[in-house]
Amino acid sequence: MEKLTYIIIIGIGLAIILLAIFFKKTEWLANFVFRGLLGVILLYCINSVLVNFGVKQVPGINEINIASIGLLGMPGIFMLYAIMVYYNVRG
Repeated sequence: MEKLTYIIIIGIGLAIILLAIFFKKTEWLANFVFRGLLGVILLYCINSVLVNFGVKQVPGINEINIASIGLLGMPGIFMLYAIMVYYNVRG
């Protein structure tokens, strides 16, 4: 499972780079990286606040989460926390 995760992440990254080079749209790549970095910072800040309020299970900062935030932006962050709430409520 772990190898498949890395293959998917590398595949998405290479596809974005190839599309950026092919269409000469480097702003796509820059936008993906920028959203990923800001998303990680926001994810870290929100997780820190939630842990201080006593929430035990928060979304981690890993490759899949960074890729989803980089591709989706703010809806990616909302998606991670919605999944967290769903699994916490479900039990």
